[in-house]
Amino acid sequence: MLVAVAAVAACSTEEAVGTPVSQPTVSGEASSGATPAPTETSQTPELQAVQLVVAVTDLAVGPGNRIAFALISQDGPVKVPTAAVQLVFLGGRGAGAANQFTAIFRPWPVGPGGVYAAVVDFEEAGTYGMEARIFLPGGVIGVGKVEIAVATASSAPALGERPPASRNKTSADFEDPTDPDELAAITSSEVPDPDLYRMTVAEALDSGLPSVISFATPAFCQSATCGPQVEVVSVVKAGTEGAVNFIHIEVYDSPDTLTDLSRARLAPQMEEWGLLSEPFTFILDAEGRVAVKFEGFVNETELAEALQAVLN
Repeated sequence: MLVAVAAVAACSTEEAVGTPVSQPTVSGEASSGATPAPTETSQTPELQAVQLVVAVTDLAVGPGNRIAFALISQDGPVKVPTAAVQLVFLGGRGAGAANQFTAIFRPWPVGPGGVYAAVVDFEEAGTYGMEARIFLPGGVIGVGKVEIAVATASSAPALGERPPASRNKTSADFEDPTDPDELAAITSSEVPDPDLYRMTVAEALDSGLPSVISFATPAFCQSATCGPQVEVVSVVKAGTEGAVNFIHIEVYDSPDTLTDLSRARLAPQMEEWGLLSEPFTFILDAEGRVAVKFEGFVNETELAEALQAVLN
């Protein structure tokens, strides 16, 4: 069963905020160019608890972990530009060590309207206390707290690794590669972009070009973000002028015959890549190694920025 980690819109604001984070500086990378988020001054402002909902599950020791989360106040999802985040390691040799950074709000077309995201490096596996602070109207500072688990190794391919050379189904398997009725056997997109189904991952790895590979199921997505995700991939593709490979892999096998999700079969590439949630999007460099990965929805701006960094 897939975990719909991005479906945070339905979270109740009445749930507990999580375990408190103690003192503050685990190694981390703050989001570049962000305006510092709120900090306490000599005149202590009013604090108000907000719900912090982490939208990722595959966090592991090593660099480049994209942590994404939503903040929900008593008035609904919070969408201010930045959030000040602190992570404190709660167990083991480095207990008490903390990392502070700024997370940037990334808008979504559905659900809670967006998440905060930043890239973090973890040196130790275990449990971390996470606290996020944002400004609310009236000078109030919203504070959300929760615990997160960091594994020894990522379930999905890690940064710097070459992922499996998957031989996913492509339009070449059919008589008419542009026929939407035939493409329905490999994608649940209502209006599929034929360019996303021309190449296998194995071919992309040997192409000498960077690649964007997105696992999503537009018609059956538990978070309602898969359709928009595939659309974002197509939009970013249009600006690359053939310098990048773009591939969409459907989460479920034979989506055109799927009527009962409880009987659905995962596409073999999901298990091959160790993916436990959807959508999941990877950027591979020209050598076919994972340069960036996004668990959950990634909007056009964030995907284009990350791809440009790989192309430079």
